Amino acid sequence: KPYLTIAHQRQFRYIVSLEGNDVATNLKWIMSSNSLCLMPPPTYETWFAEAELEADVHYVPLASDFSDVADKIAYFEKHPAEAQRIITAANAY
Repeated sequence: KPYLTIAHQRQFRYIVSLEGNDVATNLKWIMSSNSLCLMPPPTYETWFAEAELEADVHYVPLASDFSDVADKIAYFEKHPAEAQRIITAANAY
């Protein structure tokens, strides 16, 4: 796929955040956006205190094999107020 700038990515309702060999570097800007963050529970921690993030409060938890991505998106498409509640909590964090 072609490269997408952060500004372009922020136009989407859902953004997946993935750790690599360290913390997901996109997590901070996703949580400050108007997009819903979907990610497996974080395993690395930085000054951002990722361990303090709560699933279904600050982000939508995904299975480690990502098998539930489509189901999670379908759920939040039907429950936009709940998605907005998580986005608002993420922004406040």
